[in-house]
Amino acid sequence: VISVHRIQNQHLWRRYFLERQFVAQKNAGRANEMELFHGTRQTDPIEIFNGEEGFDMRYSNQGRWGIGIYFASKAHYSVHYAYSIVAGQNGVKQLLLSRVATGSAYSCLQGDATLRRPPQKFPQSNSPVSRISFSADFHDSVVGVSGSTQIYTVYSNSKAYPSYLITLQ
Repeated sequence: VISVHRIQNQHLWRRYFLERQFVAQKNAGRANEMELFHGTRQTDPIEIFNGEEGFDMRYSNQGRWGIGIYFASKAHYSVHYAYSIVAGQNGVKQLLLSRVATGSAYSCLQGDATLRRPPQKFPQSNSPVSRISFSADFHDSVVGVSGSTQIYTVYSNSKAYPSYLITLQ
């Protein structure tokens, strides 16, 4: 690790803070906030943490859990998706450590590339039913496993806040 820089973007923080409160309200007071790693591939991380949208679903590629924003529980997994400061070289890379409101996470170990949002909750499932009355209540994220790493996918830009920029070699 070369450096770790704390990110402060008040606009993105406010959006995340409100989303985290909403997730907690619909899940019996639990937002299930986690600190997770995110590699930005070819996107310079500054475009995310200094941008108006932050994480942006419009630039997401389809993956094992559909089109969403992917986060890993272990840094070594995200390093494979880290942004290279000098393109094409195995030198200095950057990744983000983010706060993610995972809320009620739907377990999808096999993956489902067709996902565009988390599946609907059903009363017979073990997930708590929302305290807010919706016509349909959906999970807040999807969780799966790749190797020994838990992968969380969110389908909303405001469910994650980039907290730290990690530069490593």
